Amino acid sequence: DGLVENMRLQIKPLPVSGLSRTLTVVARKDELQHLPKAVADLCRQTLLARITDQMGHIGESSVK
Repeated sequence: DGLVENMRLQIKPLPVSGLSRTLTVVARKDELQHLPKAVADLCRQTLLARITDQMGHIGESSVK
C-alpha cells in the first residue's frame, strides 16, 4: 500500500527466504503465433522497471 500512495519506505532484504509470486500467460498452442511471448516479455520488462524504480537494487535482484 505504501508504494501505491508514494510513501517514503526503507526497503531492506529479508533475513530468510522471502515470499514469491508467479504470473503466467496462457494461450492455445500456435493460435496467436508469437503474441503470448511478446506480452509476457513486455509485462516482465514493465514490472522489473517499476520494481527497480520503487525498490532499487534490492527489488531488482528479487525478480527472476
